[in-house]
Amino acid sequence: MRNPGKRVAAGAAVLALVLTLLQPTASHADATVRVAIGDASVVEGNAGRVLALKLPVTLSAPAPADVVVRWIAQPVTATPGDDYRAITKPKTTKIAAGRTSALITLGVLPDTLDEDDEQIEVTLLEVVGGPAVLGPRSTGRGTIVDDDPGEPAVGVGDVAVVEGDEGSSTVSVPFTLSEPLPDAVRITWRVTPATASAGEDYRDVAKPRTSRIDPGKTRALASLVVYGDGQYEGDEAAHVEVTDVTVIGGGATVGVSRPTGTLTIVDDEPAPVIEPLHLGGVRNFLGTGDLAGILPPSVDTLANRPKSWLAISGQCSGKENGDRIMARTTQNYTQQTSNPRPVGGSSGTFRCTTSSIVQNNTEYDPRGYFYGIEVPVGYSGGPIAIEAYDAAACSSSSIDAPSVFRTIYVIRSDDSLNPTGASVLGTVPIAGGDSSGTCATPSTSTSGGYRGGWRQLYSIANPTPGTYYVQILTDTPGDTTTRHGSNSFALRANVGGGTWEPCSVDQGDPVHGRPGTLPAETCPVIFAVEHLGAYLMMPNAVTTFDLASISHDHQGKVLEIDLFDLGEGSNTLELLDPTGNPVAFDWRVLCYDGSDPVDGVCPGGDAAPTGGWASIAPTTSLDLMGNQALCTDSSVCSYPPVWVPWNPQPGPYRTGTGKYNDRVVRLRTLLPSDFQSTYGDARLWRVRVTTGNAPTDRTTWTARLRS
Repeated sequence: MRNPGKRVAAGAAVLALVLTLLQPTASHADATVRVAIGDASVVEGNAGRVLALKLPVTLSAPAPADVVVRWIAQPVTATPGDDYRAITKPKTTKIAAGRTSALITLGVLPDTLDEDDEQIEVTLLEVVGGPAVLGPRSTGRGTIVDDDPGEPAVGVGDVAVVEGDEGSSTVSVPFTLSEPLPDAVRITWRVTPATASAGEDYRDVAKPRTSRIDPGKTRALASLVVYGDGQYEGDEAAHVEVTDVTVIGGGATVGVSRPTGTLTIVDDEPAPVIEPLHLGGVRNFLGTGDLAGILPPSVDTLANRPKSWLAISGQCSGKENGDRIMARTTQNYTQQTSNPRPVGGSSGTFRCTTSSIVQNNTEYDPRGYFYGIEVPVGYSGGPIAIEAYDAAACSSSSIDAPSVFRTIYVIRSDDSLNPTGASVLGTVPIAGGDSSGTCATPSTSTSGGYRGGWRQLYSIANPTPGTYYVQILTDTPGDTTTRHGSNSFALRANVGGGTWEPCSVDQGDPVHGRPGTLPAETCPVIFAVEHLGAYLMMPNAVTTFDLASISHDHQGKVLEIDLFDLGEGSNTLELLDPTGNPVAFDWRVLCYDGSDPVDGVCPGGDAAPTGGWASIAPTTSLDLMGNQALCTDSSVCSYPPVWVPWNPQPGPYRTGTGKYNDRVVRLRTLLPSDFQSTYGDARLWRVRVTTGNAPTDRTTWTARLRS
């Protein structure tokens, strides 16, 4: 048997190394050298010799032998023979062994015609020699910048270069004089960052520099050094700006036809692939709290029950109640006059009406939540009854406030992979409020009220393999002032619609294969499509969420979990692997706008604890109650930490005092690269939360995988 303690410690060490950077880095297991081509531009000039338009060809890393690539140039808007020297057949360019770049040179023909800028496309066709392959950027574009008519003028061109995975490369930015002069021309220029970072993406040019165009010449070059790396950042840019032009020893006047050129550093790393995860997805029930009779009798104990409910808020609830997507407004609680709770808010109620303080929730989604019911291939279990427990928003089952809003359940067919595109099979609008009649106990599974029992929402008479959807949303037409709370409920897919039989498709699940359960091949599992609304309310308990079933083909990826408004009344949170052992994870609290904090500071100068902050090192247990060490430098996150006394008010215009109230906590862990040997056939990841004396933990969950 493996030693779990050693595995956690080793995992934490590896995770600390991998998750130091905020974005996952690309794997270097594939050492293939890739060839790419950049863009370039040159000012055409009015007369004189043919000008050189030079497009950089680069390797992602030095090769041990010469690399020869075949290419072709084709017109886009430029005319061969008039604007540039025609190239009628493919040519080759060599990158010498140990080097990472070479140039493809096209001859540009000067003229005095007033024209638009014109373009040529250069395509790399194949590698004809050497240990390299074509990369994803095999087409470059050359631009001939028109400078007619007018006095002699200098223009600066553009250049694009593929950064590579390591080392550095030199790129030349061209300065072009529209016509040769008898005197030399000195050009003063500087480099300013746009999206690239000086010193990190390219060698910093701290002071203005000069380049010289000799008498009778029309061209000079500015050399810049670009650094390679193995991290995906997207294309980045810096600007080369002409600040002064001087004719040396002459009285001629030279203007500036194009004062700014752009250096584009083309990222050759593959973009991280983000794959949303279905939450849950191994059982035919979800969010059943502490209900008895849902699990098979042999394991139906309080310790094994989920102890968490599904939940959805009314549209006129406060976002800080925990519903990230259904609440229409935020910052809508009463505020006190004592610091740090400024006067304002909404006079003691939750409202949908905005003001100078009460703001629209930018994450509000009127479509609500989608839960999927996946019918397996080869299913032969008969009709499937989609049932809900406590489907109505009744005061006796509501969270935070008396609720009078409607909860609407829309059943959709499996004819679209997009839930909103699937056909509507049935709609069940359930009024809220105890006087509506919907808060009575069901008399049967298909009649009576919706409180304190299971009621059928829809029966799929002849299920076909695929996914059916339950769309759940709330509304109160015309109501903008009522104080709304949240509705807690549960869902299940009852095969046959009669006597309840649970099932699970995960071999590591204690429900799987027990007496009184359905076989996996007839198990219609329920999952949250994108967001899951959860509610914990059982005091002094250990609650385990079925997070997601992750198959072996995702090994080596990064698992990322977002938890909104986490932990009110709860003590700790752990992430459990498919064997049930806690794993190390990195965590961070996002800024209000959803961005990552930089050195503990968010946009607008918002600093922790009201701004975002990050973990110092990976942990296996997140403290939801006490003080937390603040990482003062997100690029290092080193010890000793600086401990911040916890401010009991997490932000202005909010009333909750939970540490992560109205905030997104993001957890990240690196999945092992050897799923089979580590976990066998088990696939289910879980989250374990311990609650305190009086939990009211209403949270919105999302999860994804990153390559």
